[in-house]
Amino acid sequence: MVGAGPAGLTLALEVARARSDFLVVIAEAGGLEPPPPELGDLYAGRSLGAPYPIETSRLRYFGGTSGHWGGWCRPLDSSDLLPAPAGAGPGWPIARSDLYSALQAAHTWCEIPNSSYDASEILARHPGRLLDLRDSALFDNALFRFSPPTRFGTRYRPDVETQENLNCVLNAAAVRLLIRDRTCEGVLIKSINGAARVIEASMVVLATGGMETTRLLLQTAARPDIAIDGLRSPALGSYFADHPGLRPGELLAPAGLRYARFDEQTGAVMPLIVPRPKAMQERNWMNACIALNPLPAGGDDRPSYAGNPGFGLAGEHWRYRVHMIVEPHAVSESRITLDQQTDRLGVPRLRLDWRVSRRTIESGVAIFAALARELGRLGLGRGRILPVDVAAEIAAPSHGFHHLGTTRMADSPSEGVVDRNLRVHGSDNLYVVSSSVFPRFGFSNPTLTIVALACRAAAHLANDRSRAA
Repeated sequence: MVGAGPAGLTLALEVARARSDFLVVIAEAGGLEPPPPELGDLYAGRSLGAPYPIETSRLRYFGGTSGHWGGWCRPLDSSDLLPAPAGAGPGWPIARSDLYSALQAAHTWCEIPNSSYDASEILARHPGRLLDLRDSALFDNALFRFSPPTRFGTRYRPDVETQENLNCVLNAAAVRLLIRDRTCEGVLIKSINGAARVIEASMVVLATGGMETTRLLLQTAARPDIAIDGLRSPALGSYFADHPGLRPGELLAPAGLRYARFDEQTGAVMPLIVPRPKAMQERNWMNACIALNPLPAGGDDRPSYAGNPGFGLAGEHWRYRVHMIVEPHAVSESRITLDQQTDRLGVPRLRLDWRVSRRTIESGVAIFAALARELGRLGLGRGRILPVDVAAEIAAPSHGFHHLGTTRMADSPSEGVVDRNLRVHGSDNLYVVSSSVFPRFGFSNPTLTIVALACRAAAHLANDRSRAA
């Protein structure tokens, strides 16, 4: 197992517990604490497209990026598992039930006490805090839930230390996959002082995050002796995506709405406004969510027409600034490649050409415009649509540190790098567990789905009775 972040620790512990006859070894590139500043350049790379924080978006120590995770959790929507929009490559090859089968276990790993995402329950318990959208054919309410957040390195270090058939090697960066024909026979690891050793294995799983996993696979694919189909796939390194934010306007809506995080009896929640699946399909929208932030002036700074009974806006109203997260439309030209420069361990640095599709931004703008009209029709509010410079949003988008899409899952190596079981196409025993396997992204933060995929992959690996102890 390469990497000790949420995916690596979850999968390693699940497999070790399920198969006492296995010896599971985790190779983690960092130590137990964040590395000193002088080692920060190990993640340095070049950003060729839209600017991206290549170095700071990753954490190189035990626990991985859970060290700066905000704890936002939500499963992918069922609509996210439908075929991808035209031009975005294939969608998920697995059914919703395949992905959702491990969700309860993922909630346990992420320490989320409640796994219900039915916003109608929140509306019933907190009347007046959410818009009643039951009469809308276009929009509905949805929820995020929150992990504490779980710092996987701190929370699960005792489990790793006490699991007899599980070893973790720290400061052990994977620098080369040892591949013969279709089999990955092990991993060459190096410490920062140059000491090297080989860990042999009958199964190898890469769980080092979207960028590092892709970098290691691209380095492997560059070797002329490699004939594994997934490493020759045109999808390897392609379709990089992250979740851009958008602020397309304001709403005048009833006072006291709580489309922001708050604590209630089932745990911390954050209600959202989302487009309904049928509306997305009919209007060719990407998925998106809308949060509302009350402006400081509150109800004292509402337009004069708010009191006009002809608009149906009776009672106190506040102004809310709209913040959206929009599902990125995947484009193959958005990609990770390798640089000629290498880091101090001899691994080629990565180059990221992040490209945000015009369709992504325009879809977000269209969704908010439709919401403004719909709230007016229902007498629930009024919208103020602010000009959005689409070209500027494409050139300098916001980001969520979500590294998606570059080793995507597909049924064919012509369309993806890994198969339904996360095995690299054409390999006997090389697997990837990362948000980089997502072929379609939704708007949800990826950690919960990553952990669910790790649980699903663990069950698959533990059930492989062909492997010797």
